[in-house]
Amino acid sequence: MPRLPFACLLLALAFLGQAARADLPSPALLWEARFPWPIHWIVTSEGGITLIGSDHGSTLQAHDALRGTRLWRRGLRAGLWTPPALRGNRLFLSPHDQSLLSLRVETGEFLWRLGPRFPEGSPRLPGVSPPLNRAAPVPLTEEIATVSLDGQVSVLSSSGAILRQVDLQPGRFHPDGFWANPVALDGILYAGTTHGNLWRVPLQTLDGARKLTLEAPAGRNLGQASLEVRAPLVASSNRILVATMDGTLRGFEPRPLRLIPSWTTALGPPGVYQATGHGRALAGPVLAPEETRVYVALRDLVVALSPDKGEVVWERPLDERAQTPPACWRDLLLVGLETARLLILDRSTGEPRESLELPGPPTAGPEVWGDLVTLGFADGTIRCYDLSAWARASNNPAAIRIPR
Repeated sequence: MPRLPFACLLLALAFLGQAARADLPSPALLWEARFPWPIHWIVTSEGGITLIGSDHGSTLQAHDALRGTRLWRRGLRAGLWTPPALRGNRLFLSPHDQSLLSLRVETGEFLWRLGPRFPEGSPRLPGVSPPLNRAAPVPLTEEIATVSLDGQVSVLSSSGAILRQVDLQPGRFHPDGFWANPVALDGILYAGTTHGNLWRVPLQTLDGARKLTLEAPAGRNLGQASLEVRAPLVASSNRILVATMDGTLRGFEPRPLRLIPSWTTALGPPGVYQATGHGRALAGPVLAPEETRVYVALRDLVVALSPDKGEVVWERPLDERAQTPPACWRDLLLVGLETARLLILDRSTGEPRESLELPGPPTAGPEVWGDLVTLGFADGTIRCYDLSAWARASNNPAAIRIPR
């Protein structure tokens, strides 16, 4: 008899918990806008200006992140494969027509443009078109670094003056492709390639560039694709993180004169090319703000790892395919799914917390700014959701203050 009231109490508490969870308010749709092309990327400046672009067209569009008002639109003559690098009130962008340009974030005013042949690079074989840019520029403390598709590294002043250049593939034949966004740490630029090479380029002495060739883990069954680096590289305080398209993540320890392989972790089933149906590279690492975890979304799995040792902290299998890389929001993780949902996971455990129905599978985002999350879709729709009401109801940590 004494056990019955206690059991009833447990059932009542469980029921109340389920009821409280069911009563959580849905994230509010704050604003919606249109873009003339399928959206490929979204990025928001610290000042709250959301920039949108696509590899299908040459349009760069800016919106007020809080209200959705379109601030400006610019035609840039070529597709925009990667988002711009932002520094203060300036953006730096490499369109696909082999150029480099800078605009003012608030107004879209052109500050300078190099091209249409930038960088020039070495002479090419007859009938071979000039190299095109894929990787985004890298903002340094006072300078800008770029890597062209064929491996021409350039360091420029913020006013567009060329300071230093080196060709990592000299000669008329350029077999390797520099698709992935590089990263800079402690005066060194790190760049990955589609042939599985990882370059270490000292930014003050470019001629000191050195190449490290990756080794494919046994049994991944993707041939050369097991070595392709297409997702952006990530730098933590003491590791360079590199993902390949077979779902393998590698950590490297930067040393003063070389790069030391630290760990290799093969994730997900072998033989799976980690890209969405729209060609967006998955398996790219996303570093938590506190740098104690790194998160990876594969097609059918979300994983949290230790950046220092590559140890898997938790795995969350997915019934639906992932459509976006993950994004950190407070103590949660946001992942867009192919079934037109935004999945919200607990960052500590990987447990599902909520999901948000979307008008279609997202092709860009989730882009988080404060308590706002913005997503883009294949039909050119841009949607921004306000998560603050849900955050208050679920007792998450205090909100990041948004300028108003």
